[in-house]
Amino acid sequence: MSLVLAVQPDAAQARVLREMLRDDAALHLEIVTSKQEAFDALRAGIPDLILLSTLLGPKDEEEFVAHLRALG
Repeated sequence: MSLVLAVQPDAAQARVLREMLRDDAALHLEIVTSKQEAFDALRAGIPDLILLSTLLGPKDEEEFVAHLRALG
């Protein structure tokens, strides 16, 4: 099963993601609303795909990418 982590602070967009991917049995979608929640989710394991919202600010995006690089 593939793990997808989506960082999506907008509830309406999160619903759209869930709806689009709900019938895919080979996929586990985890949606979080903030950079910090994403950091917490990464402690459980590295997902196969990470989706970042365009609503995430440039500073938050840079910090997120730096955190991923530090994980190795």
